[in-house]
Amino acid sequence: MVGQGLSYFASLLCARMLGREQFGQVGIILTTVNLFTSVAGFGMGVAATKLVAEVGSQKPERARYLAFFAIRVTLVLGLGFGAVQAIASPFIARRFLGDPSLAMPLALSGLIVLTSAVNGTQVAILNGYEAFRQAASVTILRGAVTVPSVLIMAHAWGVTGVVAGYAVAGVVAAVLLQRGVRIYSGPPSPLEESDRRQRRRLVRLGGAVVAASMLPVPVAWWTNTFFARKAGFAEYGAYAAANQVVLIAQLVTSAMSATFLPLLASSLGKDGASGLRRGIVRLGSAHFLATLMMTLCIALLAPMITRLYGPSFRGTDAVLILLVASLPFVSLNGTMGHVLWVQEASRLAIGLSLVRAALQLVMVIWLAPFGARGFAMAQTASAALVLLTCAPIVWRRLPHSDLQSADQNPIAAYAESDSLRTMGLRQGIVDDLSPQSLGANTATTSMKTEIALPAHRFQ
Repeated sequence: MVGQGLSYFASLLCARMLGREQFGQVGIILTTVNLFTSVAGFGMGVAATKLVAEVGSQKPERARYLAFFAIRVTLVLGLGFGAVQAIASPFIARRFLGDPSLAMPLALSGLIVLTSAVNGTQVAILNGYEAFRQAASVTILRGAVTVPSVLIMAHAWGVTGVVAGYAVAGVVAAVLLQRGVRIYSGPPSPLEESDRRQRRRLVRLGGAVVAASMLPVPVAWWTNTFFARKAGFAEYGAYAAANQVVLIAQLVTSAMSATFLPLLASSLGKDGASGLRRGIVRLGSAHFLATLMMTLCIALLAPMITRLYGPSFRGTDAVLILLVASLPFVSLNGTMGHVLWVQEASRLAIGLSLVRAALQLVMVIWLAPFGARGFAMAQTASAALVLLTCAPIVWRRLPHSDLQSADQNPIAAYAESDSLRTMGLRQGIVDDLSPQSLGANTATTSMKTEIALPAHRFQ
């Protein structure tokens, strides 16, 4: 939280220095970064946290291999998609953002795509090893680097300087996180036959995460660029400032929700269906109440918060109040997402993501003509509609008996196949790989966003 607070402080000072219009330009650039990072990360954050936590204590060599395999995947994809963004920056700036002068900072932000993808995976791996202190220390150092680098470069080069400052901080964090991963996992290990199965599972789970975001993330990006073109960067700057406050609030409450994935996996492993349902109710209720309290505090302090951004942001407190109202709905939507991923219900997660994208698109097109207030209202309304639409479906999807929950474990089902039974490998695979045997050791924290992007926070 200290590191994110420092990053927020740097952004706040940049808003005062640049004004609403240029701050809106920074926001739309970082929204574009979020689009490319979501694909470049290939879902390795969720997958690496889950699998490293499952096998780390029992099979450290296997966890080590999976950790470095995940890093290699995101490194290659980060380089590729970062280069694509840099090459396509003139076209994106002209066609989608309506401002050719943003081509240079867009091209430079390709480096942020690379560092965000790699750093997200490395943080997830450290969380899988329960190295929370190491991950937090790097986050604090990154925040300490962000403040001077962003402010100095913003003063010298404006919007381009802000992007360059974030890129420098990302590179520093990548080096420090790599050192932390090597401390906890050791050097890369050679591939074994059993690692091939886990590698396929890692890629399958990561691919499902990407597939689930393939429509919502581009839709979120398109709605942001659509609003920025129609209403202007000054209106988008007002929304971006409010969204940044909401992101910080999410990070505060996410200290609790970050444990959902491993704790729910542990509940499913130790207590079966009944434990999973109890865990959902308890964790979800606690997170919802904490988020609701945070929402009320921000709403009451909204006029004072918006004045901190400078004279050009005065009168935008209504935007913040409308947007922060989405927090309770987003928290429950996040709980639904954790429930689906702990069960590896990939098809359902992808289907619900399509519903989420459609609702968001409709609400934004309907309410965006009302300016920043309308755009904030669209985010809140779409989050509420997603909850009302999807929550009953997810609840019915939960296993109703311990036998059913065991049947839904893909590793256990794989081990029941005739070929493995005849080879005499069934018991060894279940003991080594199943969440039922390893879930008790998975008290970890899942990956959170490396930098507080003023982009769509929809979960």
